[in-house]
Amino acid sequence: MKLKGNNTAVRNVCAKIERVYGIYSEKVDEITEKLCIRQCYMPLFKPLMENAALTQLELVHMTGLKAPTVSISIRNMEAEGFVVRHKSVNDRREVHVEITEKGKALYSEFLNSVNKLNEQMFSGISADSVRAAIEMYEQMEKNLKKV
Repeated sequence: MKLKGNNTAVRNVCAKIERVYGIYSEKVDEITEKLCIRQCYMPLFKPLMENAALTQLELVHMTGLKAPTVSISIRNMEAEGFVVRHKSVNDRREVHVEITEKGKALYSEFLNSVNKLNEQMFSGISADSVRAAIEMYEQMEKNLKKV
């Protein structure tokens, strides 16, 4: 389907995407506020949950965040009891970051809340519609990368 020349349809789709993203972001913000989690911590929780211990450099590479952002976030997460840092047994210059039980519990609670939000968001939408939306967004992403 070509939408070229149909600027109204394109603008409507873009407006809907922006509106849904805005509402979803607000709802996720509400969850993080309720749980007292800083947004900047969120990209760090997943790799820390999936790995026993990581260096800050590994976290930089895994998350795409800048080194100073990771450093400050880890320092603050440690102060709040979500992570601990310890020197490597093999290389005393290397510092590993590990998520604490408190951090694991908090992130699990966050994921449960987001999963409920996602279930509500997709309520009444068929699997075929979801597949069609995924295909559309993937094609839109490919098209934008060509620009």
